[in-house]
Amino acid sequence: MNIREEFVPLIVEMLEEFGGPATLKRTSPAIQQFNKRTGQMESTGGAVTEIPVQTVVGEIDGTDDDGRAVMKTGAAMLTRPQTGDTLVQGDFTYTIGTVNVVAPQGYAVVYIAEVE
Repeated sequence: MNIREEFVPLIVEMLEEFGGPATLKRTSPAIQQFNKRTGQMESTGGAVTEIPVQTVVGEIDGTDDDGRAVMKTGAAMLTRPQTGDTLVQGDFTYTIGTVNVVAPQGYAVVYIAEVE
């Protein structure tokens, strides 16, 4: 049994007990195409993908640019978020910043994202 098989069920249990359902919204980049009829470039907005997740949002220890210890808001989840994604949980909307992965022995078990 590897570390992932041991820790993931425990993390799922903790996310269900202390967290709640949320939606991770990821927008694909806009696409530009040349329209032969008008002779102009046209931009098509990116599609929004909604990913259901179970997450816990709370305070985490961190450091600022000067190396000082500060408290930041973080979200823990099993799905890997990307910087710039939007996390919607209830009435709260967060923007994903820096993403850290907890990966003992190289197996990703949980992602912790700094949120604003």
